[in-house]
Amino acid sequence: MKKIYLVILFLKFLPICSFGQKPNIDTSTFNKWPSIGDAVISNDGNYAMYVIDNQPAGSSFLTLQSTKNSWKMQLENIKTFQAKFTEDNRYVIYPYSEDSLAIVTLGTSSVSYIPDANNFQLSTNTGNTWLAYNQKSSPEKFIAMNIETGEKKTFSAVRSFLFAPKSDDLLLQRERKQGNIVEQSLEWLTLNNGKIKTIWTADINRQKIVDGSFLFDQEHSQLAFMASQPHNINKSIPQKTIWHYKKDNDKAILLLNEDTLLTNNKLEIDRLAYDGFNRDGSKLFFTLRDTDIPRSRTSSVQVDVWSYQDPVLQSQQLYELNNGWKGAAHYYTAVININNRHVTRLTHRNEEFVEIRTGDEKTNNYVILSEPPEINLISRQTPYRYYLQSVSSGEKRKIEGQYNISLSPSEKYIIYYNPKDSTYYSYEISSSITRNLTKGLSINWLKENHDHVHNRNTSPIGIAAWLGNDTAVLIYDHFDIWQIDPKGINAPVNITNGYGREHNIIFNLALYSASGRSVIYDPREEIILTAFNTLNKKNGFYSKKLGDKGDPDLLSMTDNIYYSPRFFIGSQPLYSTNKNAFILKRESAAESPNYFFTTNFTTYQCLTNIHPETQYNWLTSELHTFQVSKKFPTQGTLYKPDNFDPNKKYPVIFYYYQKLTPELNRYHFPSASVGPINIPWFVSNGYLVFTPDIYFQENVSVGESALATLTSAAQYLSTFPFIDPQRMGIQGCSFGGYETNYIVTHTNLFAAACSQSGVSDCTSAYLSLTEYGNISGTYGFIFNDAPWQNPNLFMSASPILRVNDVTTPFLIAHNKGDKTVPFSQSLEFFLALREARKKVWLLQYDDGGHTIDGESSAIDYSIRLMQFFDHYLKDKPAPKWMTHGIPAREKGVVDGLSSDDKAQPSN
Repeated sequence: MKKIYLVILFLKFLPICSFGQKPNIDTSTFNKWPSIGDAVISNDGNYAMYVIDNQPAGSSFLTLQSTKNSWKMQLENIKTFQAKFTEDNRYVIYPYSEDSLAIVTLGTSSVSYIPDANNFQLSTNTGNTWLAYNQKSSPEKFIAMNIETGEKKTFSAVRSFLFAPKSDDLLLQRERKQGNIVEQSLEWLTLNNGKIKTIWTADINRQKIVDGSFLFDQEHSQLAFMASQPHNINKSIPQKTIWHYKKDNDKAILLLNEDTLLTNNKLEIDRLAYDGFNRDGSKLFFTLRDTDIPRSRTSSVQVDVWSYQDPVLQSQQLYELNNGWKGAAHYYTAVININNRHVTRLTHRNEEFVEIRTGDEKTNNYVILSEPPEINLISRQTPYRYYLQSVSSGEKRKIEGQYNISLSPSEKYIIYYNPKDSTYYSYEISSSITRNLTKGLSINWLKENHDHVHNRNTSPIGIAAWLGNDTAVLIYDHFDIWQIDPKGINAPVNITNGYGREHNIIFNLALYSASGRSVIYDPREEIILTAFNTLNKKNGFYSKKLGDKGDPDLLSMTDNIYYSPRFFIGSQPLYSTNKNAFILKRESAAESPNYFFTTNFTTYQCLTNIHPETQYNWLTSELHTFQVSKKFPTQGTLYKPDNFDPNKKYPVIFYYYQKLTPELNRYHFPSASVGPINIPWFVSNGYLVFTPDIYFQENVSVGESALATLTSAAQYLSTFPFIDPQRMGIQGCSFGGYETNYIVTHTNLFAAACSQSGVSDCTSAYLSLTEYGNISGTYGFIFNDAPWQNPNLFMSASPILRVNDVTTPFLIAHNKGDKTVPFSQSLEFFLALREARKKVWLLQYDDGGHTIDGESSAIDYSIRLMQFFDHYLKDKPAPKWMTHGIPAREKGVVDGLSSDDKAQPSN
């Protein structure tokens, strides 16, 4: 049947591909566009699994594939997260149906099935592979099966189970009814020898395990969990308790209860925190919460009293009280010493952790926490305070730095950046000695090339990684990577030898751990670097052996996107346990993302071959360089359709948001225009799209910089014979929405403009509140001063004060549910334009936020957006919603999308 379907599909497209022009993209393609989903690589790198969606439309297939030969198997309607490789790389387990599991023997056609099974887990031991699951028909029946031998162990009354890490040990939570008593127990099962030990029991009416509270340490020799029980004093109120079990002990012991916990501070135990245990297993992290929360009396006068002395605004306090965010209580982190049961409270009100990681990277003698300013003003003007805190004693030491504060893996040093002198410092914890590590280096540790508004970014690019035993730290400048001795003895070394700056290549570490924590490198290790050329936008990989002098070695650089974290493009390569096999995603503007396998980042084996764009009138991308105001160079990307005819004149739409040329080789999926315009849809339907990088000039306002860039881009494109200079449109969303508002109030160069969710009044936006009740400072960061310090600046920057100068037909989109930029910003702009009798329309979607959220609404907006531009840039008839509007009584009844062939938009 599938073969017949493929033949029909081929015949369906044969006339189009062979004898006719490829069709344009329309809204019907949005939800059926083929694409790859998540991927996983086996521990040994010999197998990959990945998902392909919508091939054919509406389908989803999980593919298992060998990276060494042609073996492949497809599984329908299975997602990557549902299937698991076994630790020994021999099998894949997945849910075959709602009531059975399947076991695939990799590299073969063998598939075995386990009926009446679900909710499975796999042991993470590389020796024997055990599969544990519940019986579907009897959910409390539990079975553990050795996949290799077929041996089974069966248990009844199992409520939940959990494998200990890196072992075959299992924890069973069981419930058995004996008369009127329901007994709950925890049992430690060692599968290899079949031994089982009951480590905790209780009457469920007196004590009850908190579901999902189990935590093992890294060595799977300790367990912590929580149970609830009545308070000794007030037995009607439950309290949470923390229990501890050490392998080979007889029973779990009560580690902490609320009757003995900081009772004077009116706190209660909330949950186990982070990874629970620290590395050496001597301490356990948990969270506390307030219990003394005052309750308002309904008979009292309800009044909010705002005071200039409030450290936190009333609106933010009310949000925290009335919503789920932090609930009605404040939460704090504490740690308990398992040996002596001493509790140390680590955080207090308004404090939070900057760095606390309990896995195998830290011994957790210290944590770093932050404290907000005494008065919570706009955050860019009031830096936070940072502290080093002892986990054992709770003692705090203030850290002088404000950015990139990092605790070394062995907890010998703190590294931080001080913006006052633009240098990195180390603080040696044992001696309290502070050292300036980069004094004398003429290095700018910030982003360069006017990447940010006013180039005012004060936060450095950051710390890349640490070398083993805290021997050195790797730190990024804009292009290169430096190795710096935290003791300050050895001089800083540019490990990329200045090659990045010399060749305009930005280097980043390519590989991070699966948990997101940075890798700790050996001082002589060969590292893989991802590279991005800022001039030609090529992307690829280099290698560099730490400790060796000279340039990094080129592995590959192509006109594709692989991975560049600096620009948030591409995806980090997946790697096998021994890091000698990799799966990565590759794409270009003209080629859909596909998965490739490599062992050297030089040669690539194609795993997937998804190219839906070949069936449609797709696009190409070109990089252009032009001058801004005949002085400043910048770049932009020009998108053309596949059927581009250089003898025609095309309308062009400019879309912008700071810098977009790093996306020159990005594949834009066809979709609804929820905020930014969807480039493939517009290009496929007869437009050129140009995305210029906004060049933010020094001592020039943001609006002026955007205006100068866009007018220069328009003048540049007008020199090409295929561009129609009378039919140019602009569109921007959010920050780009503000820029659009500014541009249309300062030039009549463009034939049509659309602004979505943009600011029109800079003064009110500066002091607007977010959904959390705190000051947003929306777009306030674009000014050096506050409105009362420089009112003329804010007046000149506010588009709403120049509506009389607007001649461009203008479409505004903004939603009442926007929690980033207040809807009032666009409403007031619309009302002002309407009052001045300008051509303006405002679209507001009830299910929208900062962008258009609902699927139907997004498609509706996309259609109206194209109709608007079609009318002014292609001379198509205006739709009725533009000529006559839609009365409120017809909202949701009449869409007004049909053309009004007679009438034109009113003046």
